[in-house]
Amino acid sequence: MATESVTVVPQGRLRPPRRALWILYPILLFLTMAGWAVSSPVGSSPDEDFHLASAWCAWGTRPGLCEPGHISTTRMVPRMLLDAPCYQHLPDTNGACPILDRTLVETDRFNFSNYYPNGFYAVMGLFAGPDLVGSVMGMRLLNSAIYSAGLAALLLLARPRLRPAYLLGSLVTLVPLGLFVVSSANPSSWAITSATLLWAAATEFAHAPTTTRRWQLGAVAVVALVLGVFSRADAAAYAALALVLAWFLNARLSRRTLLIGGGVVLLAVAAVLWALSLQSAQLVLDPADGVPQSSRPDAWFARLRELPKTFFGTFGTYGLGWLDTRPPAATWVLAGTVYVGVLFWGLRKARWRKATAVLTSFMIPAAIMMAIATARNMASWVFQPRYFLPVMILAMMVALAPDSEDDERDVRLLPTGFIVGALGVAQAITLHTNLRRYVTGLDVFGFNLDQGIEWWWAWSPSPMTVFWFGSIAFLGAALAVGHQLRSAHTLPRQRHSSPTALSQSADHAA
Repeated sequence: MATESVTVVPQGRLRPPRRALWILYPILLFLTMAGWAVSSPVGSSPDEDFHLASAWCAWGTRPGLCEPGHISTTRMVPRMLLDAPCYQHLPDTNGACPILDRTLVETDRFNFSNYYPNGFYAVMGLFAGPDLVGSVMGMRLLNSAIYSAGLAALLLLARPRLRPAYLLGSLVTLVPLGLFVVSSANPSSWAITSATLLWAAATEFAHAPTTTRRWQLGAVAVVALVLGVFSRADAAAYAALALVLAWFLNARLSRRTLLIGGGVVLLAVAAVLWALSLQSAQLVLDPADGVPQSSRPDAWFARLRELPKTFFGTFGTYGLGWLDTRPPAATWVLAGTVYVGVLFWGLRKARWRKATAVLTSFMIPAAIMMAIATARNMASWVFQPRYFLPVMILAMMVALAPDSEDDERDVRLLPTGFIVGALGVAQAITLHTNLRRYVTGLDVFGFNLDQGIEWWWAWSPSPMTVFWFGSIAFLGAALAVGHQLRSAHTLPRQRHSSPTALSQSADHAA
């Protein structure tokens, strides 16, 4: 009886030593984010006074840190938390603020009445202390480490032929907003990390070759889910969307698949209900909360025209920080071009499920935001790009993933030189602008950040040193991804005569 032959690929072709260079990407990315963490003063992320007070009070009453106010919705916190962003909305003002006043003052600007999930604040609250700068730097570095370590775990456990897709999906969605937000004390940091990891980990879980690998990938997925659910209401909803899309793209018609799908739907519904239970979600959905209204019945059309700008704002058409640090046009032109180009490359010859998933990633959040804005008749579009960045990441991850096990698209066809160069330049320009914003204010020009310094850390290397450090680290990270793209190859199709041959092939690939 004739036996169908099996093509055997030498293991050396699958895992030459140079391919272990992928590990440099998360390491260099962490160093890049460390540079971004140092590049701006305390209070520079959006609403950071609120988030810091919430972290200081996350563990209840603590003498000198958070004490009861005169009513249940107020707390006594150090004045330095509220005064930290004194430069907000003043782009020509440097980052010098009085941060030594530890006098307790009463405020209602913190996370009470379940406004946001308390998980993020509880972790950040572990760093709260009398040294405000040290506390905030600890938070920023921890959030950078969570992203980098989570990505390293995903890349380590992923199928080797999928690593380039996850590397590229992370790289093209970070510049510039992702780098700034992840390395901040803002809960959106965890939302971005969750979006980067959850769909990919759930997809790899579905294709895990062994029980051990499945448990490991399941752990990564659970951590990513927890990060999303405990950061923001919209992040919890995005986590639910990621789980549903992972099942939708990997499901095969069988009883087991339907059972798993039922579990995924229940988990997604629980995440959405959790999001809706938060005061921040209820406030957005409540049409009578005092947000500026418009009497024009056709204002929805103006908001619809501005919607693409909000998505594209993740590449720099909106400002960083308190939306007052506007990157140069070169940033959004380069970073946006790379994102759009890679997205459409991933979608070429896409089958119906992938095309539907990518379209869903964009359309559902956009439709919900448009419905909210229209129902409340908002005078202007108030949703910030950072609210949309998680879906930009999810769409990119889905677009770059193969449609099926025999999808043989060759990532070496991508213009890796342009991708690396464009993102390297865009990141360097934006990091320089962010440093300039706080070192002197944007009313001062010039490349040398060390001249005419008006604000800087007493303990840090000079601004130009931080600039070169962050720029070189990111360029190295981009080069590591480019190397993986150039050295990657498509595994030849293999015909398997038995399940044993399939499991052996999967073990080699792992």
